[in-house]
Amino acid sequence: SSDLKILTCTAPSKNGSLQVNKRADKMSKVFALLVALVACPLGQAEMRNIDPPRKADRVESRIIVRYAEPDGTGPSLQERVQRLHSIPGVVRAEALPRLDMAVVVCDSEEGEAALLDLVEQQEGVELALPDTWVQVDDTVAGPEPDKATRLCSANPACSALGLQGICCPAADGVRLECCEDEAVDDSGSYEHGMSTISLKSFHGGHVIAHGFGNVGLHFGPSHRHMQFYVVPHADGHVSLKSQHGTYLVASPSGRVVTWHRAHADADDWEKFKLVYNKDGTVSLRSKSTDKYVAAEHPAWGVLSANRDEIDDWEKFNITFSPGADERVPDDESFGKLWGMSHFGGRDIDAPEAWKTFTGESSEGLIVAVIDTGIDYTHPDLKDQMWVNPNEIPGNGIDDDGNGFIDDIHGADFANNDGDPMDDQMHGTHCSGTIAGRGNNSAGVTGVAWQGVRLMALKFLSATGGGRTSDAIKAVDYAVAMGAKLSSNSWGGGGSSSAMRVAIERAERAGMLFVAAAGNEGSDNDELPHYPSNYPSANIISVAATTYKGELSSFSCYGQDTVDVAAPGSDIYSTVPGGKYDSLSGTSMACPHVSGLAALIWLYRPHLSMMQVKEIIMDSTVKEKALQGSSLTNGRINARRALELAAQYVAPTPPVHFPQGLSFVDVDPKVGRIGGDAIITTADDESDVEYYSLHFISLAGFLMDSVASVNATGAKTLTLTLTNLTIPQFVKGLAVVAANASAKAGGASAAAVDIDDYGVPESGPGAVSWGGDTDGRPGYVAGAIRVKRSTNEHTVSHYNIYWKDGAERGELIGKIPSAQFLSPSCEGDCLLLNRSESDGIYHFHRNAYSNDEFAVISFSGPATVKITSFMTEKYYDFLEVAGEQISGTDVDMPKVVQVPAGPQTITWSSDRSETEGGWTFELQQRGEVAEFNLPAMKPPSMEVEVLAAYGKTELQQPAVGQLSDFDIATMPPSAAFAPSRVQFVDVDVSEHLISGTLEILPSGQKTDGVVTFYTATLTDAEGDKVGSASWKVDVPSDGASVIRVPIAQTQVPAGAASISVRAGNAVGEGQTATSIELVDVVRSPPQDANFSGDVDPKQNQLQGIVTIIPAENPKGI
Repeated sequence: SSDLKILTCTAPSKNGSLQVNKRADKMSKVFALLVALVACPLGQAEMRNIDPPRKADRVESRIIVRYAEPDGTGPSLQERVQRLHSIPGVVRAEALPRLDMAVVVCDSEEGEAALLDLVEQQEGVELALPDTWVQVDDTVAGPEPDKATRLCSANPACSALGLQGICCPAADGVRLECCEDEAVDDSGSYEHGMSTISLKSFHGGHVIAHGFGNVGLHFGPSHRHMQFYVVPHADGHVSLKSQHGTYLVASPSGRVVTWHRAHADADDWEKFKLVYNKDGTVSLRSKSTDKYVAAEHPAWGVLSANRDEIDDWEKFNITFSPGADERVPDDESFGKLWGMSHFGGRDIDAPEAWKTFTGESSEGLIVAVIDTGIDYTHPDLKDQMWVNPNEIPGNGIDDDGNGFIDDIHGADFANNDGDPMDDQMHGTHCSGTIAGRGNNSAGVTGVAWQGVRLMALKFLSATGGGRTSDAIKAVDYAVAMGAKLSSNSWGGGGSSSAMRVAIERAERAGMLFVAAAGNEGSDNDELPHYPSNYPSANIISVAATTYKGELSSFSCYGQDTVDVAAPGSDIYSTVPGGKYDSLSGTSMACPHVSGLAALIWLYRPHLSMMQVKEIIMDSTVKEKALQGSSLTNGRINARRALELAAQYVAPTPPVHFPQGLSFVDVDPKVGRIGGDAIITTADDESDVEYYSLHFISLAGFLMDSVASVNATGAKTLTLTLTNLTIPQFVKGLAVVAANASAKAGGASAAAVDIDDYGVPESGPGAVSWGGDTDGRPGYVAGAIRVKRSTNEHTVSHYNIYWKDGAERGELIGKIPSAQFLSPSCEGDCLLLNRSESDGIYHFHRNAYSNDEFAVISFSGPATVKITSFMTEKYYDFLEVAGEQISGTDVDMPKVVQVPAGPQTITWSSDRSETEGGWTFELQQRGEVAEFNLPAMKPPSMEVEVLAAYGKTELQQPAVGQLSDFDIATMPPSAAFAPSRVQFVDVDVSEHLISGTLEILPSGQKTDGVVTFYTATLTDAEGDKVGSASWKVDVPSDGASVIRVPIAQTQVPAGAASISVRAGNAVGEGQTATSIELVDVVRSPPQDANFSGDVDPKQNQLQGIVTIIPAENPKGI
């Protein structure tokens, strides 16, 4: 809402310190930058670099601007963004059309606070806030979580049933019920699978359970009584169950035996704590005796639970044997994936789930990994990558029109291109856990190792840092391109209304948003972490656990704000370059949950998003060590999740669908729509309760729901839309049938493309004729030249028509818009001297004062030529297309080539010293567009040109006159005038010129049309002065350059140019091509001196030559 109190920090400064915006009126406290959730393994405190990085990191100071809801009468979002370019300190601005927001790039961190104030004063601005910066950081150890209880009201499953009190596991171990005991029940055990372990002692013998109750050491061949089932308990202990069905017991005497006892579940005498030693061995500590188990001397052959310390006899080597209820892939590093499968029982039971389903025979599922990108060439990931079906690889074209060229596997929002290659490692590591290719005899295995298609959405750069605004774009892209869920192992800054809105839109589109809980080791209920703390129902917030089943020391927790826990410490997975490595963090826990969500959805594709979330939460394994850490107090379990998913009744959306949809936009603002959407309803509405209207993406996926209407039995229903902004990636509207159970899918939608009705706000300038190139009488051919609108923001193209008197004739053709913008100034513009001649804009400011500021906005490409410049160095400056120019020692003339796109030139002076000022010229390219008219008999000799947006024209035409050239009776037309002439005076005497005149022909075929060229001296009006004239015949060899020697010639008064005309037997053409006449004159300096030699070596000089130039140097 507009009264949000949001506190953010800018990016770290160059010296590493944190620059904080202190704005007392908007902010009451400062959140430190939150880490993006990668924790290094123990003993590896430094982030490892991947060399060489693909792209340089961009550290910019940026602001997110939110506008009030448009009312249809004010300026459009694009117009507002264009105005932002004129604000002092704005380098560039970019629209976020789905949000009625914009992102502004500041020229410096220091000026951000002042810029915030200026932006907030703009018309329609509701809120302006610094763009949050998030980045990867190391693990930070934190306090243990509070052992608080959780209320039914905080648990979706319990609250949905109207239960009161405290949530506890029900008898089935899966669902929840309410009880009065606040503590997690730690007496019960979890069912064990069919996998077993054997324990080899220091002496070489294996622990064996005999049928008569004795437990000893076996030194012979392998025997099945050496195999024990591991039964984990919620209190963190385990029991070892023999093949006889008995438990190992630490008896009161200290001996370890197996007894047939009168209870099914193990008690404290039968529980042991697994102690993991640094040498890879495991020790057992009895819960009842609090002593370690030792394998006594081989001669005794017994086990005793009576040792206070661990020595060799108390150590055992564990051998794990998978059971028949598991499907274990053959990947060579699967044994390192403790989070998938571990003998200690604190894993997610992935092999047990894979015995049921691995994703085979599924329809496939797109998972968006919003991170640092993915190494899509990695052997374990390359076959798992999403491929954009509407993009042709490597052709350099945006085939699907979504704004990204060659976005084959996703997009890079940090660098604004279509290549999301990971130049860090974080995103690739997360991806391997989600969907690393399984059973390929190499590397690792993902939770969902068949059927997933990984969409790489990079918004974090090579340093692990990124912007909230880029994350928003990634979420929008994911929804538009069909991702069912996104994995988000990142966080930072404070709450962002823009990010929250983006996640809510994703929720309405049915996308699950899995988010890491954070690495500060703090309580998210007290210190919120974003995005995991947003209240959106589609978020699953994930804490991290260790292989011991405990909450990882770095992991954030939250009884009300964290949903589940998953393995996150020392996780082995893919990294760029075809390699593998271990990382720790809630970043590593998050992809375990993302992979499980994908596996469930592949298994039951018709389940709703909320059903998948409920299954994940309701199937967790409760742990006493996790009590108070999350809503569920548990760790995810894949086997339980698939068992529970099999019991769920999938939603039953309507099977009868709307028959049609029509919509005509009547809103004249470009980029907005309004009008009536008319739905042709289903023939049979027996299962339809209402119809839901959505935007539909370029890729054909349903996006935001914009309106709905109840089914009434009528043949048609009308929804009136008002002043809606067309989001990015949208191509049209679609309507689906819906009922209380679910909405029908996009495949059943009736859709219509949006034809944005918009009226151009300005029309073309002058229309001219480039001359007839067809020498036949009655025929014309040549270039129709159109001066573009001064601002083409609302122009898509120009329509060219024949004109016959008052009547408009047939359409001749179209000229596309180039988004051209003529120079315009905002700020202290009245202080600048401005003029324009022959398409060159001149700007001058001399003897300036303090505190001047002006911004000139225009479009490139262009050339800026600075001809004089004197300012106070560093403090007073011109900034041209990002290049800052300051001081009194700038080499003149200084030429800056400005690239295409929206550009600015900024003038700024501070409050101290002043200097002589500056002068520059600005020459844009592309101001005049050409339409090549093919040879034809014209219906008239007049054309008119109208600006258009889509199908709508601005009825303010510009008119041009054509002329017919007859080669037999006329001199060459304007089309045959030289394209360019060049001349450099080599005579250094004043009022005398000599040199070589170079003439470049027009490029048209001149055979028989042009036989000679004539050059004369002309004044500023183009009229001939003096008697000098040079004539040269067109050579027969068709030379590309014709050279005319000019002997020493007196320059008459008023001569300003050399002009060249084409001619033939009939005479000289009327159109001349000219070049400025520069009379180069030797101008000796007034004085010069040498400081003296300061080099002590013989035959070698060093010193300073000082030159006092001529008082009025000319031509140099």
